Parts: sequence; structure tokens; C-alpha cells
Amino acid sequence: MAVLYLILDPFKVMYHYEAFYPTHSRLPNPLNRDYISTTIFDNRYKTEKYDSFIFGNSRSEFFEISDWKQHIPRQSSCYHFVAAGETLFGMYKKFQYVDKKGVIMKNAIIVLDNSLLSYDRSKPGSLFIISPQLVDYSNWLDFQATFMKAVFSLKFIATFIESKFSDRYTLYRTHDLITNEFYFFENERLIKENKYYTPERMSVFYKRAKIPAYSPPAIKASQTRFLTEMAAILKKHKTQYKIIINPLYNQVKISRKDLDFIKRTFGEENVSDYSGINKFTEDYRNYYEDSHFRPVVARQIMSEIYSTPRQSGPK
Repeated sequence: MAVLYLILDPFKVMYHYEAFYPTHSRLPNPLNRDYISTTIFDNRYKTEKYDSFIFGNSRSEFFEISDWKQHIPRQSSCYHFVAAGETLFGMYKKFQYVDKKGVIMKNAIIVLDNSLLSYDRSKPGSLFIISPQLVDYSNWLDFQATFMKAVFSLKFIATFIESKFSDRYTLYRTHDLITNEFYFFENERLIKENKYYTPERMSVFYKRAKIPAYSPPAIKASQTRFLTEMAAILKKHKTQYKIIINPLYNQVKISRKDLDFIKRTFGEENVSDYSGINKFTEDYRNYYEDSHFRPVVARQIMSEIYSTPRQSGPK
């Protein structure tokens, strides 16, 4: 299996790649989005001259750049610097990384939620471990060992073999190599044809309590330092930025204490809270499943937050 890992590089972390997601390729093993985002940035930031960034977890991917460019200078060179299961630690390291590369952040969207704010270190596992580049390669051995261990798992072996004889793992998302953006055309086509919300997909949309609920405070000493330093980098770059608290299907509001700190640190006029019970979270048709909202939601959020000097959340 070690030889297989070295030859096939199934997680694409050993060798140089320009394209990580070939169209309609079979990918039985989810790739590490943090590593891909960082590596594509490394490959292209000098030629593309990125100056506008979207930071966040996988939910931030639905803030599409074509929509964003309706609200920022059209000539902006935009990049999705995202990670699956992003942590505040990972986002903080990305801020530092862009700054150290001498790249100017003219515009930014920063997408937060309680799960992201809760983590002040890298998550374990092949899907989530932070890119070595972001931590000066201090975790390189652990990084490679994590993927090597995954190759030896029975799950990997079974899915790898199955992928050779089945279309089950064919990727139907389109990946933009310049912006690092995914397009979910197939999902949207099925929705338009009234074929997406099958009984199987509907089964994940559980019934929510109609009583307002709040997340426990997530911002502690480490998070306070990360957020304060992130705000300083934005100030240094004179960035025009918006902070968005995700509209999650669970309808749980961000902690009042956390929200107050974010507003004090980044400026209340820059913070928009879409968590909790509101027009977006009430309708299951705004979601692909119980974790990810659709681009139409992100599009409307951007229209709202850029239409007035101050926007604190949905009406």
C-alpha cells in the first residue's frame, strides 16, 4: 500500500498538480480543500495578481465571484481561499500567509459560524488537516502520515476498487482553476426541473424548534488573539470587507457575546448576522441539504449587505 500511495498519490498531496479536479473525474476519496486552496494560490498568485478574497468553510463557496463583482470593482482579481471544515486557526493562518506573500487584500468577504469559531487549532484527519505551507511546514511529517494512514484503511481500499468499475464517485461539479471556485450546475439543473428534492434528500431536513436558541460562546483567549490580528491585517491593507454570519438550517443564533466581540473588533457596520430564524433559514428549498445553502441565498445576502452603508442581518 505504501508503494500504491507513492505511485498513485490518491489524495494529490505528494506531487505538483495544476488541476486537482478534472471534469467528470472519479474521485473516491475527498481531497483536502485547505491544501488545494493553498497550493493553487501558490501556483497562481504572482500571475493572477489576486487582490480580493473570500474566506470561510465550505459554506462560503456559494458566494460566487460573478455575483460579488456586481458590488466591487469589476477588474478585481478574486480568489476563494476556503477549506472544508475550516477553523478560525486555519483562516487566521491564511490571513497571515497572504500578508507575508506581499499580496494586497483590497476586498474581502469573511464567512463565519459557530463551528468555525470554535476551533483554535487544526482539525485532525485527511479531509481537514491544515496545509504545511500555512504553518511553515512544521507539520509536514504529520501531514503525509495522515494521508498514508488513510490509504491503509479498509474504507479507502473498498472505495478505490469500486471507483474503477462504477460511476458512483464521478465528480459533477465544475472547478475553476483561477478562482478556486466550484459551480454546482447539476444540483441547480435538478432543482429547476423539480427533480432534486427526492424523498431521500428530504429526509435530512429535520423539524426545527420554533423557539430562538443560541450557540454557546466560542471566542476564548486564542480566538480573541486570532480575530484581533486578522482585524489588524485588514486595517494594514485598507481592505473593504464584509463579515457574514452564516444562515444555517439549524436556525441557532450565534452567541450574543461572540457577536458583540466581532462587531467591536471589525466594526458593527461591517458585520451582518444571518444566523437564527429568518427568511432564508425558514425555507428548506434554500438548501442542498441541512448544512449548505444555495448560491441564490448568497447572492441575495450580498445584494443586501452592499446596498446600504450598514446591514446587521435579514429583515
